[in-house]
Amino acid sequence: MVEKNFVQREPIKRGAGYKAKPPSNVFSIIREELRNKIEITTDIEKQIKNLEPPVEKTESRVWSIYTKENIRTRIVDLIDKSRERIYFIITPDLIMGDEGYKWLLDRIYYKKFKDEEIEIIIALNVTSKLLDDLKKLLRIGIKIYKSVSSNIVPFGLLIADNEFLLTTLDKPKELPEYNSGLWLEGGDEGQIIGYVHLFNHFISAECKEGTIIKKTKT
Repeated sequence: MVEKNFVQREPIKRGAGYKAKPPSNVFSIIREELRNKIEITTDIEKQIKNLEPPVEKTESRVWSIYTKENIRTRIVDLIDKSRERIYFIITPDLIMGDEGYKWLLDRIYYKKFKDEEIEIIIALNVTSKLLDDLKKLLRIGIKIYKSVSSNIVPFGLLIADNEFLLTTLDKPKELPEYNSGLWLEGGDEGQIIGYVHLFNHFISAECKEGTIIKKTKT
C-alpha cells in the first residue's frame, strides 16, 4: 500500500506509524494508472494493425455464358443468394416452352416470402395463364411491369445485388431463344449502375406497372 502511495509511512526505521491517504487521492492514483494502461494497449493495437496485410478487395470478373442450361443455373444462383434487390427483365423463353414457368415464378415468390425487405421488380410479357401466379407475387409486394410493346424483347437482364446477367436474343422465331450472354461476378455499385439505368429505362419506356384488379360484385 505504501509502494502504491495509498498509505503514508512515518520516516523512521522502527515503530513507524502509518496513515491512510484521503480516498480522493487514492482513486486519483488508480484512475491515472488505468489511463496509462489503456493508452499502452491502444498503442499496441495500432502497431499490430500496421503489421497486418491489407485486406484485398474481391476482384470482379465478367464471364461469357452460353447454353440454356447454364443461363438457367446462373439465374437460380443469383436469385437465391441475393439479399437486397432483384431487378429482372424476364425473356419469353424462361416462362414458356416445355419447362413452363413455375420453376422461376415460384422461386421469386418464395424469395420475397422469406425476406420481406428484399426489393423485387420484374418485367415480362403477361399472358392469361400467368395471371393467378402474378397476383400472388403482387400480394406480397413484388412489383410487376407488363411489356406493352409488340416487338420481341431484344435482351434479358437480371440484376441481383451487385451482380448481373445480361442475355441477348440469338434465335428470333415463334419462341425466341436467348442462349448467350454476359455475367458480372463480384461487381460493385459503380459497375452495376449503368445496367440499373438500362433496366429503369426499359420498364418506363416499354412497360406498364401491373396491379391487382378486384372484380366488383353485381
